[in-house]
Amino acid sequence: MAVKFANNAYSTLAASITSGATSVTLTTGEGARFPTLTGADYFYATLIDSSNNLEIVKVTARSTDVLTVVRASESTTARAYASGDRIEQRVTAAGLAANSDLVNDTTPQLGGDLDLNSNDITGMVIGTDVQAYDADTAKTDTAQEWTSQQNFNATTLTFDATQDWNLSANQVCKLTLTANTTFDAPTNQVDGSVYVITIIQDGTGSRTAGWNTVFKWAGGTAPTLTTDASAKDVFTFVSDGTNMNNVAQVLDVS
Repeated sequence: MAVKFANNAYSTLAASITSGATSVTLTTGEGARFPTLTGADYFYATLIDSSNNLEIVKVTARSTDVLTVVRASESTTARAYASGDRIEQRVTAAGLAANSDLVNDTTPQLGGDLDLNSNDITGMVIGTDVQAYDADTAKTDTAQEWTSQQNFNATTLTFDATQDWNLSANQVCKLTLTANTTFDAPTNQVDGSVYVITIIQDGTGSRTAGWNTVFKWAGGTAPTLTTDASAKDVFTFVSDGTNMNNVAQVLDVS
């Protein structure tokens, strides 16, 4: 929807209209002087009688020389007009305001392609406001062949006797046991995601770990941790969104 303009658009009425008429017929052939409207486009026109009384109308459609109008726009008064009275497209407050809204709109939407005509968009910082083009940018819905090593940012959990595990921040992590612990149900599981934890005995060793029932093990029994001082055990889980299914474990990594 847009307000339309044409230069020097004017005509005279081919027939008289009442104050309630919503259709205005122009002198034959002169409708083309006014804007062509499509969809919800519109323009404002001014009716002038022989006594110079004025009425602004909103034109919502034009079919050759016939205008469809909304009467008494912009606080003007609907009147009867005679054949031969003038109608002109003039700049009105509402027409200017419609264009001002476009300029000040902070969320404008295009109705078609944007043609910059070889001009630049200024005020945008590449890498801050918009992403720099990179043919190697990974896409989540496209098969990719990685030519360089990829890795998770390995993190360290803070020990707790009732051990929490926030998976969204600690997908690959390690935990040093300074006493016995029991793992609580981890938070932020994502179905299909892989999670890895390395459990390390402290310098004393002989620490044990219990597991919440969401941790599932082959045969239904969790393995016993290696208890030597500084021993490392690595566990890999695949989540189904509810349970953490153990798919691999390497005990006593040295």
